[in-house]
Amino acid sequence: MPDGKPVILPVKVKDLAGPWTTSHLEAQAPIHLLAEPIGDEQGIGGLWNMRDRDEFLVIVGKATHDSEAPFSLYEWNGKADGSMRRFNVRFAKRMKPDGITRCVIGGRNALVIVDDGGGFQMIWDDDRLPYAGVP
Repeated sequence: MPDGKPVILPVKVKDLAGPWTTSHLEAQAPIHLLAEPIGDEQGIGGLWNMRDRDEFLVIVGKATHDSEAPFSLYEWNGKADGSMRRFNVRFAKRMKPDGITRCVIGGRNALVIVDDGGGFQMIWDDDRLPYAGVP
C-alpha cells in the first residue's frame, strides 16, 4: 500500500506447460488502484474476477489494525490505469469482508461477501447495484 493506497502486483506465467515454480513467473508493473481517498490506509480485502463481464470486483478497506478506513466495494476493469467505480454498498461496522463470490441460492443469482469472523452479506443480482454518485 504505497502512499496508503491499494496496489495490485501482477505476474505473468512464462510457460503454461512448465512446472509451477516462481522461476516461471515474470513480475509485471504494479497497478495502483484509484480508490476514493478516505484519509487512512486502504488495502485489498478481496478480489474476484467477473469473467462474464471481463472485470473484477474489489473489496477495499482497512489495511492495518490501526486503520479506520471503511470497507467499500468497487468494480475495476483490470486496466493498468487503476481506475475503479465504487458501488453504493454499505457493510456493517464490525464486518471485515475478505472474500467475494457468485452463487445461486434458491434459483436466484447472488454475490456473497464473506467476513473473516464468519459472517456474510448477500447482494442479489436482480437488485440493482448502483454506483456511488450515479442516479
